[in-house]
Amino acid sequence: MTAYAPSDVMSITVPRDSGGCGKTHVREGEGKLSVDCAGCEAHIFGALSRHGWSADPATVALTPDELATVEAQTQAAGMGSNLQIAQALAQIATALAGSGLSAVPSTPADLVNGMSAAELDALARQIAARKASLKKTTPEG
Repeated sequence: MTAYAPSDVMSITVPRDSGGCGKTHVREGEGKLSVDCAGCEAHIFGALSRHGWSADPATVALTPDELATVEAQTQAAGMGSNLQIAQALAQIATALAGSGLSAVPSTPADLVNGMSAAELDALARQIAARKASLKKTTPEG
């Protein structure tokens, strides 16, 4: 089984008296350090697993810098979603205001509650189509 290190670990040497081979294992290239050495792996999983090492490269702990980046991206994505919702509500309000209605619904729930079954079906189709188009244009979709 291979042991994978967090991305800020460049090398590791597990001494022979700790069960390792005594050689220095060095990260090659830009990837994460991986150790494929039975003696060293046993020590790593026994002593270093709580420090971010893992048998699966996908579950290696993030470094503080990587964690900060992920948090910033997540926060920015949330703000983008809120902006899209606000823009959509503004478009709905503008469309309704120009439709001759005397009162523009103040919330999406008010808008939906005032729709007929046919209008709700049409809205559901539009939402499904929009979701499908977003999945095609976003990295996670």
